[in-house]
Amino acid sequence: MFAPPFLRSITVREGAAPDWDSFPFNAQIFAGQKVDIAFTRPVTLLVGENGTGKSTLLEAIAADCGFHPEGGDRNHAFATREGKRPGTVIDHLLVFSWRPRVGRGFFLRAESFFNLARALDGMAHDPDGDGEKVYAPYGGRSLRTVSHGESFMALFKNRFKGRGLLLLDEPDSALSPMQQLRFLELLEAWRRSGEVQVIIATHAPILMAYPHAQLLEIADAGVAETAFDALDHVRITRRVLNNREGMLRELFGPADERGEEGDGPYGDGPYGDGLAEAAPGPVDRPAAAPPRRGLARNH
Repeated sequence: MFAPPFLRSITVREGAAPDWDSFPFNAQIFAGQKVDIAFTRPVTLLVGENGTGKSTLLEAIAADCGFHPEGGDRNHAFATREGKRPGTVIDHLLVFSWRPRVGRGFFLRAESFFNLARALDGMAHDPDGDGEKVYAPYGGRSLRTVSHGESFMALFKNRFKGRGLLLLDEPDSALSPMQQLRFLELLEAWRRSGEVQVIIATHAPILMAYPHAQLLEIADAGVAETAFDALDHVRITRRVLNNREGMLRELFGPADERGEEGDGPYGDGPYGDGLAEAAPGPVDRPAAAPPRRGLARNH
C-alpha cells in the first residue's frame, strides 16, 4: 500500500493558454505562466501574502478530488450565491499526478464553514433523513451550538479519520494560540498514522513551526520550498514580539511628529515601510518553556 503523499505534483497542462492578465490566472502562484509543485512530505504548508493564490490552489485540488468547492467532501451538495469558485476555474488548466488517487478526505474552507454547518443542520432536520446521526462525524452535535474555534476542533478531532486527503484553508483562523498548539498535536497524529496527506494554507507562525512539514512559499517568483526562519510571516512576528515598541514607532512615528492626521495607517504618510526586513540579531533572553505534553487530550 502506498504511503502519503498521494498527490505527488501539480503542473500546468501543456498547451494551456488562458488570459494570464485576468484573475485568477494573474495570481503570483502562476508567476512565469507556469506551476511546478512537488509534494514530498505527508504534511505541506502553503504560505504567502493575501491574494497570492493559496486558497485558489486548494480549491483546484478539491475540485480534482470531487470535493464540494465550498467545503466538505463528495457527499456535500449545499449551494450559496457565491458563484463559481476560482479554483474550479483553473482546475482544467492543471495536471494532478497521484500515486495512488484518493477520493476520501475533506476540504475545509474557513470563510464558508458556516454554510457547511448550516447544511448539516438542514440534513439533521430533514424528515426523510437520518436525523441527528449526521452530527456523529462532527462530535455528535450541531457545529452552530459551539464557538467558531470549538466547531473547528470538533471537526478536526472527529471527522478526519482513515486514509485520505485533508485540504485545510486557514484552519488557524478561528483558533487561539493554545488551540493552534493542540491542532499541531492532531497534525502529528495524522502524520504518524501513515494514512493521511494534509495540505494547509495558513498565515500562522505557530503552524509553520511544525517540524515535519514541507514549507512552500508563494512569492513573486512563484512557488518555492523554504525554511521556517526564512518566512516573512515568521520574521515579522518575531520582530513585533522582540521589539514591540520599536515596531509601533516604525508604523506610527513619534507622537509629537504625527500631528492630527499622522503618518502610517491612519494618516496620509507611508505605512509599514520595511516590515519584511531581516530580523534583528538574537535577543538574550531565557527560552520560553515548552508547552506541556498531551494538550489535545487535556482540556
